[in-house]
Amino acid sequence: MSHQKSKSGLRPGLCTVCHHPALDDINLALMNGMALRPLGAQYGLSPSALSRHTKHIGRALAENRQREQEAQFNAYLDELELLKVRLDRLFRKAEDAHSLHISLGCLQESLKIITLRARLTQTPNGRI
Repeated sequence: MSHQKSKSGLRPGLCTVCHHPALDDINLALMNGMALRPLGAQYGLSPSALSRHTKHIGRALAENRQREQEAQFNAYLDELELLKVRLDRLFRKAEDAHSLHISLGCLQESLKIITLRARLTQTPNGRI
């Protein structure tokens, strides 16, 4: 039984990207969100071949996106914590200076940060 080969030397139906010598670099570029047209031009592949190939690495792409979203979420939480620390510092200075107006403002802003953090970290079933 003979298998007919395409111009690329591969049997029809095989993924040209999966058999590309720079497969690891291509997958990394796809996982980093590089656009298909320039990526294809860089490696001599069609955007449609790259699009079909993304189905092969779909799970890895989804996991990579999830990690990126988690990292961004954690960065937001870190920023909130930094703001809370700064507000606490300002509150102590205002309290030492007997500035009730500024102390109250710091407490109000701290409460907003605590509330926002609680909302962000609350899971769908209501537990943190």
